[in-house]
Order: sequence, then C-alpha cells, then structure tokens
Amino acid sequence: MTKNEAYFIQNFASEFGTYRNGDEQMQLQYRETQPHYALTETQFFGFTIPEHDIHAFLYLWYHPNLNVLGAGPIVFQGKKASQLSAELFDYRCYLPDSQLKGDLTNFRLDNSYQVEMLEPGRKFRLRYDDPSRQNRYDLEYTAISDAMMWPSSRHYEQVMKVEGELLLRGARYDVGGYNIRDRSWGEARLEDPNPGPPACWMTCTFGEDFAFNITAIDHPDRDPLWKDVFAVDPANVSKFGWMIVDGEPVVIERTVKHTRYDPHTRMPERVEMDIYDTKGRHFAITGTVQAVVPFYTWHNLRVPICLARWECNGRVGHGDIQEAQWTDFLHAFPPSV
Repeated sequence: MTKNEAYFIQNFASEFGTYRNGDEQMQLQYRETQPHYALTETQFFGFTIPEHDIHAFLYLWYHPNLNVLGAGPIVFQGKKASQLSAELFDYRCYLPDSQLKGDLTNFRLDNSYQVEMLEPGRKFRLRYDDPSRQNRYDLEYTAISDAMMWPSSRHYEQVMKVEGELLLRGARYDVGGYNIRDRSWGEARLEDPNPGPPACWMTCTFGEDFAFNITAIDHPDRDPLWKDVFAVDPANVSKFGWMIVDGEPVVIERTVKHTRYDPHTRMPERVEMDIYDTKGRHFAITGTVQAVVPFYTWHNLRVPICLARWECNGRVGHGDIQEAQWTDFLHAFPPSV
C-alpha cells in the first residue's frame, strides 16, 4: 500500500517548489503514476467578514481514481458546535466527476457551487445560489501574490483580494478583504488513523506587504494539552510555511506554537507562536478565534474551521486556523458537547 502523502503529516525542506503553467488544470496524469484509490486533488477558496464574525470555507476534494468528488460551500457566523448549524452548509460528499466535465477552472455543480477562472492563475469568480434558504454569493478573487509552491511542487497557496456580495439567511453583506487560497494534487491522502496530535494550517494577510501561511503542530516544549499522551520530536513540528515580508516572499524555517483549546468543545480558542524565517528574522504572532465550525473531512477526522484575528508587530489581520484532529487526540481529550 502507498504511504500517506497528506501534506499536513509530512515534513518538507526549507525551499519553494516550482509553479508551472497548467497547475490550475486537473492533473489526471497522476492516475498512472499514483494508481492508489486515495489519489487526491483539492481546490480551496474562502472569505471573511470579521466585523460580523462571518467566515467561509469553499472547497472541492476530488478522488480521480474513484471518479468521485466532494464539494460545496460552508459559511457560518460565530461559534457553532456542529457543522449542520452553519448558516450555509451545502457540502456534497458523493458527486460524480462528470459534474466537472474534465475542468477545474470552469464548472458548476448540481448544488450550484460554481468556479470560473477569468485569468489564468490570477483571477477567479465564485458563485452559489440557494433561493429557498436565502443564501447566495457572487465573489471575485484577484491575486496579489504569486503562487507559493511547496517543495513537492504539488501544493501551493496564493494571497487573493476578495470582493463581492453575500446573502446569508436573508441578510445582505458586502465582502472585501483577503483570502489565502490553496490547491493540491498528486497525493494519496489515506484515511488511516494518525497516532499523533493535531496539525494546523494557519493563514493571515495583514496587507499586501505582509502575510503568512504555516502548517505546524504544537511544540512539545510549550506545554501542549497533549504532552502526556503523544511523543513528538521538536525537529518535526513545522511542516512547511512562507511569509511575505515587505512585499517579498520568504520560506519559514521553524515555528514554535502553542494552542489553547475550549475545555468543552476541544476546538481552538487561541494560538500563540514564534515564527523564524530563513533570513534570521523573528515574528511573535497571536491568533484569537472569532468564529468556528467543526468540519468532518472524513468520518474519522474533525477539522475545526476557524476565523482568526491575528496580531503581529502592532498590525491586525484576519485569516484561517484549520486544525486536523484525529481520533486518538479526541479520544484522549473528548469534547463534552
């Protein structure tokens, strides 16, 4: 059986990979080189309206060797105990890939989830409409950075400016601000249990000149909640990450992070971390959760999707905390609701 190539489990070198023309397209050539049923392609967009505690997770997860995909929007306001409590939850788990018509850059699914690439790798339009629940959005995404490719050259993130309109349970909101989108392919992401602590994907854009993206677990020297349950090598807590500092991209060398959890729900409340980049600079960053919904990407994996208010060097920005929590962690520290 193939190894689990999920990007939040592996460790990578401290260097960028290479973005290539065509990386936005479906990468079906991996059906030959990676014939495992767990072969994965993903496409993620989101948006925030922090003044109203609104956060959105717009996701597509495709299994090319199974000819099936899960996709759709999750938009929520405030803190939710269940994904089904979100104001908008229309993520469909078992859609046939015929819905894509062989294209990730221009499609509309049966649930009305729609993605259209207006300019290759730089501009996108996303739409959704559910009149019966008075939920609708029409959004335009414009790149303000290049794609930040991981060393595998099969996963990248990109800072986007978002503008548009949201109708959420009949209430209208203007959408503006930033989102760090991501895309991945050519990995076998197995549903195997992970006998370790949560891994966290975190993003923030403070402005066009300053942003970060990091995937990491808590550092064992920071007194994590799980310290008496899991043994973790401090050298393996940082997976991969990057920053834009003064408008220039730089790879993150290491991260020292601590997460404080809600004692009842076991969802993140606050993240404190020190980031060190490959130029020797240090950044102390704190994130406070404003809104959260637990999303079950698999039945044995809970991912709290969080709107976080981040602070660093006197600046404030907003972005994601998405923490992958497997069964061993939640068995050791069970939620009470």
